[in-house]
Amino acid sequence: IGHLCNNPLLSNLIALSLEMVEGEYFLDQLKNSKYLQNLRSLSLEHSSSGSIQWGQFLGEFTFSELRHLHLGGTRFKGDDLKALAENPSIQKLQSLDLSWNTIPLNGYLELAKSPYLSGLQHLTLSGADVKDKAIAAFNKHSPFERLEVLKLHSNTIGAKGVGIIANSPVF
Repeated sequence: IGHLCNNPLLSNLIALSLEMVEGEYFLDQLKNSKYLQNLRSLSLEHSSSGSIQWGQFLGEFTFSELRHLHLGGTRFKGDDLKALAENPSIQKLQSLDLSWNTIPLNGYLELAKSPYLSGLQHLTLSGADVKDKAIAAFNKHSPFERLEVLKLHSNTIGAKGVGIIANSPVF
């Protein structure tokens, strides 16, 4: 990964898929790369960072052109979403995939309160432990003014959550 992240020949790269990568330092190398700043799409699905904290990566990456971020199955902690929600580099995101992660309610609250997700059009939360309270949080605080696609399969949303979605201008 280090050779990839430090290769000036890749400075025009706009999409990078590092799915199922495992290692101690790849997130640090990725976030510190000066040659990957033009990325518009980054997929880290099912990658494992060892002892490196996802929150550090999610809060410090500076890919300001990023439009698509795929973190499905990365097993980050719910608290790591606060770092992502507060990162101004996500203000151009159009799609965010957090599927197959166990996300607690406070993680959803952080996302819902983010001032940087107003352009999000596609949100995938399949298998991400979404319940009625998470749906209510999104409905109350939602920055998702442009949301067009919401994927929620394999969750335990009850009648209350379904009612909120059906009657909400947010969803």
